Amino acid sequence: MMISPDAYYEFELKGHSKTHILKEIRSLRKNIKNQKEIIEYSRIKPTQWTTPSPFVSIEMNRLYLKEAKKALEELNEIYKPSRIEKKGLKFNENINHLKSIRLEMGSFFEGYIASEIEISKTDPVITVTDFDGKLLNQFTVNKESFLNSLTEFYVGEWRNDYDSLRFGERILDGIQWTLKFAYDGKHKEIEIGGSNDYPYNFKKFIELLGLDAYFDIAL
Repeated sequence: MMISPDAYYEFELKGHSKTHILKEIRSLRKNIKNQKEIIEYSRIKPTQWTTPSPFVSIEMNRLYLKEAKKALEELNEIYKPSRIEKKGLKFNENINHLKSIRLEMGSFFEGYIASEIEISKTDPVITVTDFDGKLLNQFTVNKESFLNSLTEFYVGEWRNDYDSLRFGERILDGIQWTLKFAYDGKHKEIEIGGSNDYPYNFKKFIELLGLDAYFDIAL
């Protein structure tokens, strides 16, 4: 059972020393990392997950982390983000400079499907095409709503490359994917890819880009 962020602050943080709070922060970061891996590890099925689910645990631990930051500030201490957190913050800070997003998914035998959105437009349109460029779907999204949703995926915290081999699994063919974020100005393009392996929240991410109707990934 998980308690509310307010209760967590009252029982675990309020009135405690800097050393205690930093210990809590390290524990929260570790919990988030472990819960992500539970979701990403394909041999652990959702039916085997404990209650609350890893998704709920990640969300709650992020809220607890905010309370821990507040507790540090009350001691006039500065919170120092981890390397992964810095990547996540940088991605979200640059989100208004995004020019386009393109996600390609598929396999050698089944072919590939791509989803692309030109965010620089006033009314962005998501276009889904097959490998030959045939239009499969096209729809307009609200730019502000889309970008707000994107920040909730913590894309900056994702690995650069996802492969089932990291869990000792070798899968021939399967689904490969490449995701590219292009920016205006001097911001460097970001490319993330994978083979039969995905970030913990990737299933929701492909829904955002309109590819959920074509792929039922195991997450």
